[in-house]
Parts: sequence; C-alpha cells; structure tokens
Amino acid sequence: MPPLVPDPALVEQLRASLKLTGSEPAVQILGGSPRAFERFLMAHGHSVAKAAKAMAATLRFRKEHELDSGDAPHAAIAKVAPLWPGGKVTNTKDGSPVYFFGYGHLDPRALMRNISEAEVTAFYLHFMDGMMHETNRVNPPQCSSHTWLRPVEVHDMQGLCFAVHVAPPALLLLARVIGYGQAHIPDNVRMAVFIHAPRWFSAIWGVLKCARPGPARRSGGVYFSVSGGAWAAGEPARFPHRLTLPLAPALSGKGHVHTEPGSSHRRSG
Repeated sequence: MPPLVPDPALVEQLRASLKLTGSEPAVQILGGSPRAFERFLMAHGHSVAKAAKAMAATLRFRKEHELDSGDAPHAAIAKVAPLWPGGKVTNTKDGSPVYFFGYGHLDPRALMRNISEAEVTAFYLHFMDGMMHETNRVNPPQCSSHTWLRPVEVHDMQGLCFAVHVAPPALLLLARVIGYGQAHIPDNVRMAVFIHAPRWFSAIWGVLKCARPGPARRSGGVYFSVSGGAWAAGEPARFPHRLTLPLAPALSGKGHVHTEPGSSHRRSG
C-alpha cells in the first residue's frame, strides 16, 4: 500500500528547515512544491528530520553531478543511448507516462568492456531527469502526491538466458547505478511490471532489491508475469494485464525500443 501523503504543515516544516523557496531548479525537477517535499516525507515515515537529511543529500548529489547546470553529458549519451534498452512508448488512459524496457538482446559482458561505469552513471542520471521532466509535464503545477501521475514501467524479460545475462560484475554495476535513482528520486514509480520473466529471475530481483536503500524505495506495486501466470513481489496483488495489451502492437516485431530522454521512441533492428 502506498504511503500516506503528508500533511501540508509537515511540507512547510521541511521546506523551512532546508531554507528552500520551492523555486530552485533541483526542487522543480523533483516535482516542485509540494510534491518534491512530499516525496522525501513519504519515504521517511513523515519524519521531518530524516526527510531533511535525505533531501539535503539529494541536493548535494545533484550539485556534485551538475544535474541542474543545463549541460547534458553529450559524450556519454552518444555512447550509451544506442545500447539503452528502453524508453517512453505511450501513456495510460489517465495520463501516466509508460516506459518499456527489453533486455533479451543485451550482452552484459560486452557492455562492460566497451562502456565505463562513469559513462553508464552519467547517462542514467540524464535519463532519469528526462523521466522526471516528462512526469512533470503531465502533472499540473503545485500538484500534490494525492493525484500525482507517476510513471509506469514495463520490463520485458523475454530472451533472457542465465548463462549470458547473469554476470555478477554487471549486476553489481547495475545495482550501484540504479541505487542513485532509488536514493535520490523516492516515490518515483506508480507500477513496475515484469513480463516474460524466467523463474530464476526472482533470485536476480532479490540481489537488485537488496541493493536499494530501504527508506527511499519505490512505492508502486511490482508485478511479475511468469509463463502466462503471475505473482507479486512479496505482496498479494493481481497482475494488471490491461497495461501490456495496448503496448503489444507497437512493440511486436524485430528489434528493440530505445530512446534518449525527451525524444519520441524509435525502433531499431
């Protein structure tokens, strides 16, 4: 169950404790006020002190990585974007952006030989900011988390092979990189759906799940579809088949979908 949206008084206490106006670029990319502050309060049990510590760390992180400078990591984008496994493909009926990722074509060991962790990190942070820009676009200004439309992610595991895709160094790199998103963009996903997941993927999910910072985890449901059936990660829930059906015509056929943040999706292959 998603965390309760904090009282406006707590939002104001958090804003005041960090001496922020709400107009700062880093606050705006996180959804503006009150949404940016609500993210951290919900992730930390409505504790203003804990939320302030986490949000201050995020603001420092964004400054260190120059994420609000207006400059994109062009070299990393040029190198990583053609290999990135997904991007935005559509919106739900009520407006949430839907992102599709397909992993069967990836060769983790080859990627690690040709792309550095710094390049993957730079691209990933740029991609996540692109997701937040798109999410901000579909939500009105000063929108609260009560009605905030979060992204939906669909992860297609078709084609995964244990011998090819289970490379511990690559998994650890992935865990480190996505850990930045988990730590600094809390309450970011409405729902994550994994389709065509092989049964051994549950062990890999356990590795990635353990790598996530506990308080700043995503609040949306996580669902898996295995051999036509479905099961939820640690909680009873029904797999939302309706989310996959509209995507099937657009995503069928050869190749995979990839995109740079902010661009329309295109097909390769």
